[in-house]
Amino acid sequence: MTRWNFFLVSRIWPDALYLAFSWNLGFYELSSKIVVFQEPLFTTYITLSVVAMYLVTVSIFNEVHLRRKKATVSRKVVYLYYPPYKTFLRLVNVWSTYRAMYMYARYFRSRHPTVFQNEKAMGNLVRLIDQDQLHILRKVSVASIQI
Repeated sequence: MTRWNFFLVSRIWPDALYLAFSWNLGFYELSSKIVVFQEPLFTTYITLSVVAMYLVTVSIFNEVHLRRKKATVSRKVVYLYYPPYKTFLRLVNVWSTYRAMYMYARYFRSRHPTVFQNEKAMGNLVRLIDQDQLHILRKVSVASIQI
């Protein structure tokens, strides 16, 4: 999952709610709606152009590169099976983004102790400092640790 996917997908649902239900400013809200509506429209244009670019790239690869090796793939495969395959991969990408958002929300809904509040982590740190034979960890600013 890329950060761009996380940003883009996380904005689709709030934008859809805003477009449908928020009319707090009355007539002046119309210009704001036009600006917000451009984001999903822009996403649609980018998605379609990327799919078209993939299709052109695969066609060129099939017709030029594989023809030289006498290993071309049927045009039916290129034009009928490849676009649904890429669409499926795109849906998996979107699903993984939403799943990551859910997992982040589930993780951050509970409070996690810091390293100095976690007894197991502090025990491991003390053990690492005691086992340090080159005395690299003793030069760290942690002078004394009490558990």
